[in-house]
Amino acid sequence: VACYTRAVDLDPAQHAVYTNRAAAHFALNAYADALADAVQSTQLCDSWTKGYYRQGASLVAMEKYDEAVEAYQRGLIKDPTNAQVKSGLAQAIRLRNEKPKDHHDAKARGNECYKDGKYEEAVAWYSKAMGMCDAATEP
Repeated sequence: VACYTRAVDLDPAQHAVYTNRAAAHFALNAYADALADAVQSTQLCDSWTKGYYRQGASLVAMEKYDEAVEAYQRGLIKDPTNAQVKSGLAQAIRLRNEKPKDHHDAKARGNECYKDGKYEEAVAWYSKAMGMCDAATEP
């Protein structure tokens, strides 16, 4: 990240450097920073498909699936044949459709997994349900 930051300092108009730094942030699980750099890259170069791809990937990692779908769609407008963007879009749509509506839905999915003997999946769903409850009760 530090090397890309130095490159940005030397020439802040280089859109590709922002997507490279976005990838570095992403690898460090710094998804908000990755998103900010990806957005900056497309502001500098509206036709830069990789910037839209990085936006979508960051938003998926942040579980903001509707926004990820929009980012990937903007990328496909620029390059309708880009396989990476198409794949990201398909994943974002699938995850958006799989996302539980609320903590009751997540718990019900956990119960189904438990009944089927899929205990690790059940634990994951129960954890998600509890996280949704915590988020709903925070001020």
